[in-house]
This record gives sequence, structure tokens and C-alpha cells, in this order.
Amino acid sequence: MDKPATMLELPIFPLNVVLFPGMPLPLHIFEERYKLMIERCLEGNRSFGVTLARSGPVEGPGGIPHEIGTVARIVRHVRMDDGRYNLVTRGTSRYQMLDSRYESGYLTARVELLDEEEQDPRVLEVLRAVVEDEFDGFLDDLAELTNIQREPIVFPDDSTAASYLVAHYLPVYNGEKQHLLEAFSTDARLAEERRILGRERGMIREFGAAPAIYRVEGGPALLQN
Repeated sequence: MDKPATMLELPIFPLNVVLFPGMPLPLHIFEERYKLMIERCLEGNRSFGVTLARSGPVEGPGGIPHEIGTVARIVRHVRMDDGRYNLVTRGTSRYQMLDSRYESGYLTARVELLDEEEQDPRVLEVLRAVVEDEFDGFLDDLAELTNIQREPIVFPDDSTAASYLVAHYLPVYNGEKQHLLEAFSTDARLAEERRILGRERGMIREFGAAPAIYRVEGGPALLQN
């Protein structure tokens, strides 16, 4: 028997970033409409949606957001005297926007939470091990290329969580990250990550002189000076 769909009404925060479940997202809120949105979130369930704009401006009626985003839950907040907020949020679940409207200056949507399709756990474990090994090797390659010390990484035991962690830290453009977020199953996401890692490691071997291609604006990093 199919599991019934979970529907939510969420305020939507369009950002030039792709948030993955389980991953952190710090935010500084300064626009009046989003200060209002966060105030309402804090009075309610402390959650809002983060979605990447497909075209047009990042936010506002002229922008067209992607249908699939991630619920962000506020885990810590600091309100400043002028009403601005510093937030620490964490992704919880993927969603698909079903319909949306602008309300009080910001986007609100009815969304359906998305589950990962179940796959053969033995195949999934093998694929996860390959991706984790490739990602660890990629970080070693990048550290050697840039002469920067790498941070250790601990992969979660759950294959889906591991796929989100790799997607979060991969230094690729948002369009490719969005494609990983939209993958219908964990094995499909891991297979795509294996392809991306093979490509990126090949570029390092072939062109090994251009660390600038790995600078991702506002993105996470596992290398430090």
C-alpha cells in the first residue's frame, strides 16, 4: 500500500543556493519582507522552503523557481535590535511545489514532501562505497593541487544521507547541484556523483594547474589554509 503524501503550506525563500537534507545553511536576514517571514516562522513550526531560481531574478514575481527544493528548519537564531536575524538552519526534507502565490511580499507554496525510492540495499551499499572512496580521493587530489590542508570527513552510515553530504560539498555549479537534489532515488544520485567525481578528478589530472575552477561562490569547503 502506497504511503499517503504529506502536504504542507510553506513560505519559500528563493536563494542562489541548493540546500540538501541534513546539511547546514547559515543565513543573514535583512529585507523587511523576509524579516516578517522569519518572525512568522519562529511563531509557528520554525520551517520554510529554500528553492533555487530557474530563470529571471533570484526572487520576486519575475523569477521562476525550481519546483523541487528543501525544507529548512531554524535551529538557532539571533535577533538584532534593528530586526535583522542571523540564522542557523538545517535541511530536513525535499519537496515539490504544487502551487504558489505571493503573500506579504514573499512567496508561499503548497508543497508535497518527497521520499527516496527504495532500491536493492546491497547494490546501494556497493555504490555508496565507490562514491565515498572517489570523493575522499578527490579531496586528496584537490589538497595536493592547491597545497592546502584538507579537513577530515566522516560519512554517515545511511546511504541517502551520504549522497546528500557528497552533493553538498561537491564544488560544482548550482544547476548540477539542483540535478542531484532532483534525483528520484539515492542510487541515481550516487551514480551521478560517481560520474561527476570521475570527470573532476580527470580534469585535475589533465589540467592540474587551475585551482580557481573549484571556487564556488558562497559554497561549502573542506579545504582550509
